[in-house]
Amino acid sequence: IMEVADDGKAVVAGFAYAFDPWYWDSGSIWAGNTMEGTGEYEGMLTAGRQVVLEKQDDGYWHCIGMGTGGYRLPDRYYEK
Repeated sequence: IMEVADDGKAVVAGFAYAFDPWYWDSGSIWAGNTMEGTGEYEGMLTAGRQVVLEKQDDGYWHCIGMGTGGYRLPDRYYEK
């Protein structure tokens, strides 16, 4: 968890993962920060993502943003 709204209704989080792609030459898996794994991840690809989650009025958390980095809480969570 990288950032939490004062009211607890939104968070920015990051995660890293490794995966074994079916097709190494697929351009879509190489977008952003994907790299060839090393060490225990040799023969796999590694990547990281950030997500922005916001608790909706129905009580469920919805992903309102996802990408390779640079995310922050929506502007409405910062004092004007």
